[in-house]
Amino acid sequence: MKKIKHILLKNWLLVFCLIIIVLQFSQIAYFKRALLLDNYDSSYWKDRFEHSQYALPASARTIGDDGLYSYAGYRLTVGNESIEKTATFKPPVGIYSLGFSTVIFNNPLITTFLISIATIIIFFFLSRKLLNGKKPAIIVTTLLALDPFIFSNFTIALLDLPQLFFLILHLLFFVYSTEKKRFALLFALISGLSLGFFTETKLPLLLPIIILLETLYLIKKRLFLSFIFLVLSFCFGVLVPYLRYFELGNSLIDYLKLHKYFLSYYASGKNQLFPLAIWQSLFIGYFPDVVSGKLNRITDWWPILPLATFFGLAGGIKVFFQKNSLIFLKGLSILVFALLAIYTLIPSYARYLVIVIPFLYILAASLFKIYTQNIVSCLLFIVLCFFGLAYSSYLLLPNPENTLWNLRYNFSHRYLQDVYQEQLSLIDHKTYSRQEFRAIAQSALEKATIKNVDFKELSRNIPVFGEKGYVKYLVTYTTQNLGKFSETKTIDLVKEQDQWKIVWNWNIVFNSFKPDYTFSTNLLPGKRGTIQDKERNILATDAPSILISINPDKIDTKREQKMLKLLQDITSKPGANLQNAYLENPLPNTYIPVATPFIELTTQELDQLNSFPGLKTEPYISRLYTQKENLNEFTIVNTVYPENSSRIYSSSNYHGISGIEKKYDKELSGYNGGTLQMLDGNGNIIRTLLNREPKNGEDITLP
Repeated sequence: MKKIKHILLKNWLLVFCLIIIVLQFSQIAYFKRALLLDNYDSSYWKDRFEHSQYALPASARTIGDDGLYSYAGYRLTVGNESIEKTATFKPPVGIYSLGFSTVIFNNPLITTFLISIATIIIFFFLSRKLLNGKKPAIIVTTLLALDPFIFSNFTIALLDLPQLFFLILHLLFFVYSTEKKRFALLFALISGLSLGFFTETKLPLLLPIIILLETLYLIKKRLFLSFIFLVLSFCFGVLVPYLRYFELGNSLIDYLKLHKYFLSYYASGKNQLFPLAIWQSLFIGYFPDVVSGKLNRITDWWPILPLATFFGLAGGIKVFFQKNSLIFLKGLSILVFALLAIYTLIPSYARYLVIVIPFLYILAASLFKIYTQNIVSCLLFIVLCFFGLAYSSYLLLPNPENTLWNLRYNFSHRYLQDVYQEQLSLIDHKTYSRQEFRAIAQSALEKATIKNVDFKELSRNIPVFGEKGYVKYLVTYTTQNLGKFSETKTIDLVKEQDQWKIVWNWNIVFNSFKPDYTFSTNLLPGKRGTIQDKERNILATDAPSILISINPDKIDTKREQKMLKLLQDITSKPGANLQNAYLENPLPNTYIPVATPFIELTTQELDQLNSFPGLKTEPYISRLYTQKENLNEFTIVNTVYPENSSRIYSSSNYHGISGIEKKYDKELSGYNGGTLQMLDGNGNIIRTLLNREPKNGEDITLP
């Protein structure tokens, strides 16, 4: 017992740090258990991918990198697909790790979490070699485990953490291969294999520098056999992830072309360059929006990072110019400065810093390792660890903002299947299937011709440590033809496995709504004024035309492009957008209203339209221009709500934005009237949502 006590007292710092690290991983696993215990729903993610921006460029039903990589991994491992068909534009190693996790554990995050544990362990051994001591090594390892930039990657399906893991593994065994003669060749094999996997996880910006520095070092030390083993295992590491790719008949030339494609895709990115973005991320915890440039707060940031960055850079400069510094620390400082320079000169995201931050801690520790025996330094470190644990707990606490934002976004776009999958409580999952829930809610919104939904928060009561809460919203609905109406709603939330979820009630769709209810619209047309020239020739007028709807289940895909070309000609809306209107989010076997013509159609054009299977026309009042070229002169668009894919005219929503239509918009403007009513299953009126009189705009004669 005394011996154990003596060992503990002698190694108290190591024991303390191990306890902190274990507590950190424990609280991450606890707060993120809903993600780690979730079962992967391949059918949902297949549907999500096939209707995302990767399949339909104009789709607003976007899928994030984590969802894309997880589904790509599933397709690679289960579907035996080739990497170039996954739309990830990334090498396959990290993606395969997600796929294997899905196959083995039915969850893509398990291997990510295991990789995070392994990363912390091997980082300790690398730090121990570079800093020449257990104490400085365990200190920087503990700080790394507490860094939000790092631990936020422990439970998300991205590729930055796997790439960091392989880089640290490579560096560790490279150092071992140059120092331990007994297993030098084995270590060289592991080092080369790890470098190959590092290369094939994400775009390896550091690879040329790593190869140059390590080649020079091995040649200088005359470690030629280690060099050969490292090169061979590196080649194996960059080729073995492509076994399936080669099985499908691709050659080494195709392999090189594929990597050229990866590089060209990255280089062709149109993200704006903000040269100070990476430095702002490190020092102040803000990152500019890639479009507007407005600085946004990085939640995964802590105030220790600026100090680690400053002293890390100072330590890097010191070890580089200090003659007796360890050669590997010199090389590490070159890698850090090179990568930060690259991230300064190219468009980058804050998460790219995951591969830099660990080495900043090592370089910073190289300045202070002589103070690890100082009692004041130890006390300061202990305080810092408790602060880090508490701050991590604060960041890990369930936050309802993401749930509420996604509810608002998905509901306003009528992605009810996503509301069900991501925001609904488990209790509601037992009441309805995803298909049933979507059919009821989406059908109700479409029958009521709701085109846009806006949420304005009125109040909330969501306790930090409570299990239930609520938010009150003023919800404004915009219809296709009858304008807007608003309702006040209370949305209840419940905490499930430390994740906030929505407790569903059908009043969220419409007040007083029930699943068997339907809607009736009685439209009284109100026309926009006619534009005529001084000879009284009509240039633009609201007149009887057609509404074009498409059923994607019935179209002839061989004639689809021809159909889209005709629709583009008569609506002045790009064919890709019109296609998105009926493919992005259709209910099964339904006709989706897509567009109205803005020119009077000839009999031949009408016959051609009606010849396309799955295309339906019905009488409708549209804005017609007598000359097709006038469409550009009299520009008129929907200014009431975003209409990114369809182009369906309504006098209530369309206004001029240039030319004569804009100049006389106030006089020309009219709007439809009528009623929108909610009916029960027997056709009885439950309530009237909208009731207004139509208004005709004034006719304009040009001087």
